[in-house]
Amino acid sequence: MALGSQNEVFMFIWLLILLVGVFLMMRTGIKVQKEIVARDYSWRNFGLLSFAWLAITLSGFQSNCSEIGCQWSVQFGWLANLLHQIVPIQGFEPTRTIMLLICGYVIVTIYLLGHWIGWMLYCTRKLFQLAS
Repeated sequence: MALGSQNEVFMFIWLLILLVGVFLMMRTGIKVQKEIVARDYSWRNFGLLSFAWLAITLSGFQSNCSEIGCQWSVQFGWLANLLHQIVPIQGFEPTRTIMLLICGYVIVTIYLLGHWIGWMLYCTRKLFQLAS
């Protein structure tokens, strides 16, 4: 089956990215679960990852309210402006900078969810050991 239209190609790439993200979350979760069992888990990494995710998420959290209701979202424009003020990047347009920030946020989110999955796998294993 050949991919013909631009929408089909876009949907195929979107699905591929989604599957890679799920694979990375599961791989990280299994790795974290093995590290916890081996008593080799780094709380420092989990703390830094959680702090980075919370700092970006909470500082960019905004709402747009109307008569119908409120819509919540995470805005990255302020972070892109701050990045351009601290490190002036001549060749990057603001839209490219925001796209890179969103990609970084997605990567941090994937690894944070992987840590949570690892802890859930570990707790599930412990519960099954206690039950048997």
